[in-house]
Amino acid sequence: MKSNHPLKLNACYPLSAQKAGYFKGVTFSDVYFLEPETNADQNRLMSIIRTSDSTGYYVDIFRSKRKDGKDKSHDYIYHNLGQQVSISDSNNKLLDIRPTEKLTFANTELVGYDYFYDKKSIRTEHDFKARFCLSIPGNEAIFMNMWMKGYPRREIFSVKAPPSKAWGKNEMIPDSIANMPLPTVVVRQQGEAWSKPFAAIYEPSGAANNGTAIKNIRSFGSEPGFTGLIVSNKSGRNDYLFANAETKNITFEDMRFSGLYGVISISGSQLDYLFLGRGLRIAKNGYGLTSLHPASAALWFEQSRLHFTAGHPVKLYLPEEVLAVRHTIKLNNRTIKGELVNQKGKRQWCFDMPASPDAEIILN
Repeated sequence: MKSNHPLKLNACYPLSAQKAGYFKGVTFSDVYFLEPETNADQNRLMSIIRTSDSTGYYVDIFRSKRKDGKDKSHDYIYHNLGQQVSISDSNNKLLDIRPTEKLTFANTELVGYDYFYDKKSIRTEHDFKARFCLSIPGNEAIFMNMWMKGYPRREIFSVKAPPSKAWGKNEMIPDSIANMPLPTVVVRQQGEAWSKPFAAIYEPSGAANNGTAIKNIRSFGSEPGFTGLIVSNKSGRNDYLFANAETKNITFEDMRFSGLYGVISISGSQLDYLFLGRGLRIAKNGYGLTSLHPASAALWFEQSRLHFTAGHPVKLYLPEEVLAVRHTIKLNNRTIKGELVNQKGKRQWCFDMPASPDAEIILN
């Protein structure tokens, strides 16, 4: 939205201008905006999650609600370069979208909606996918693959929007592509969209082998204001995403989380990493990070070696069997003594860790 009203940065990782010393598997920002016309609270969490050196996906979770509670509806708009967009259910079956007279200023909606045309829609409470296709002569077709979590009282629109003015003449892309209408998806949530946010995953891909690294996406958790997503990759890795409108304790299977944003990545039964984004706790498989105050921290395996980083002091938990002989670890040539504790019937080593850039933990 074009506006002179400021955005409030709630949290981000890494810090602005930080070039080194952080965990590179996850980046994110969380911002707040007070929409002045409707006096609505709006919050947007955006994240990039890497699945390899050359693949990854984007996370976008947008919440909106009026302060006075008089919510009629809230809209989410996404457009992408391309000749077409196809909309399907989570099983890749095309949805039966049909022409609609909605999205017009005459219906007391935004005046800008009158620039949309070829409008079609469908009501559905289920998860859906949208696939944008861009074909440039002499090049492999490229795609943007969108997935969005479904909620009751939701409507999906497929429309065409005017071409973007952002491209220079025959610079980044040929004018024949730049001057084409933009395929656009509009998602409408009746009522508030705070406890029922617009939660989307985006993955760019090529045509070869369907191009995508993601196998499927599911959601979990029913707590108000919480969004849980499971992104399963074709490599066998599963990413569990935790996103809270407010800090609260979340339990899913044997995972624990409390905070704004967290990611737990698992390959088979082995932990790949824990990422805590402005949070108090994240734990899985006997590994854990906790903090008395909101903090960002990460624990991950890199070539079978354990690495750690944190912006503030945190407690680190390791399974008892990891340290079978001694109860100390080393970080940045500093020896840290552990204490054996019992967490819900499981014995773990607990260490008071200092704030630290990316460093290997030496297990003694």
